[in-house]
Amino acid sequence: PRVPASRKALLAIAGAYIVAPIDLIPEFLPVVGAIDDVAVMVVAIDVFLEGLDPRLVDEKLLDLGMSRAELDSDLRKVRRLVPKSVRSMAARVPEALDGVADLMAQTGVDRRLRALVTRRRTDTQEISA
Repeated sequence: PRVPASRKALLAIAGAYIVAPIDLIPEFLPVVGAIDDVAVMVVAIDVFLEGLDPRLVDEKLLDLGMSRAELDSDLRKVRRLVPKSVRSMAARVPEALDGVADLMAQTGVDRRLRALVTRRRTDTQEISA
């Protein structure tokens, strides 16, 4: 695959955090309440992009009509706003997800989980038919 599953999972986790009802900074606080959501997504996108083949990134930038220099400039600005320790911690998430996936594959949990999901999907389709 052109995009590793762990990178996709990172974006999914960030998206789940954004829609979750629990936040580090409560949403009811004007302006400030959205800062943690923005920070989580910006860091996730940065880590996501770092893990991609540069040729794939260049291909997508070309599709968007954006240059590599523009992206690099934007990323530099964002990186200055996010503490290095936070970026460093976020950069380890995909590797941790890969480790979990490997463990699941070694123990057979991934196959059992897929079988369970398939059975549930089949049962649901039979009930609705």
